[in-house]
Amino acid sequence: DITGLPEFKEADIIHLNWINQGMLSLSDIRKIVQSGKPVVWTMHDLWTATGICHYARTCPYFRSGCHNCHLLPGGGSMNDLSKKIWDKKKRLYHSSNIHFVTCSRWLAGKAKKSGLLTGQKILSIPNPIDTRAFRREDRESARLYAGLPADKKLILFVSQRVTDKRKGMDYFINAMEKMVEQHPEMKEDTGIAILGGQAEELAGKLPLPSYPLGYVSDEKKIASVYNSVDMFVLPSLEDNLPNTIMEA
Repeated sequence: DITGLPEFKEADIIHLNWINQGMLSLSDIRKIVQSGKPVVWTMHDLWTATGICHYARTCPYFRSGCHNCHLLPGGGSMNDLSKKIWDKKKRLYHSSNIHFVTCSRWLAGKAKKSGLLTGQKILSIPNPIDTRAFRREDRESARLYAGLPADKKLILFVSQRVTDKRKGMDYFINAMEKMVEQHPEMKEDTGIAILGGQAEELAGKLPLPSYPLGYVSDEKKIASVYNSVDMFVLPSLEDNLPNTIMEA
């Protein structure tokens, strides 16, 4: 449902997605805004609405004005990099024709609390899913394709980088340890599939047989992994997706 976005001809719109890691600078975006064309900026995390961080966690400063950033040496200062970038973004957004779109209701709620985006147009539009690729398939065939064992119950943990603390790795390990303590038979009939970068590091810390698959970009294999498992666990502390309100 895109109700709330004005009707534009496709050729008239400039669409920005995730623009970090040197793809576009704020100066580049200013030039785009100055073209006079309407801009739709799809947010995939909170960076657009903060000074410098992609997820604010418990920091409240993005609501009124970033400073004293805990990500900077010594905890930053009143006029640190986060404050300078905040001010630069504020000037960029002022009087610009930008329509901010988030991929989840959670992110939309966060964005609306940001002092940077006060009065801005913010709409939540979930990511579409290609049901030709991500559909139910035979579990036995899926496990064979994914390289996972056929004789175990499987629990799945997924993250682009599984050692990212924000993804809840420590909570997942703790939960698995408690489950095995209460149900020791799991050591014989249950395993853990780990999808994402640095999967081997997590595998070595778990109390059950683990199957690190590493980072996978092939859609067919990703779909096969999901079809292979009995349970998917998402212990993230803060996350844009899935499309739910998620924050611990």
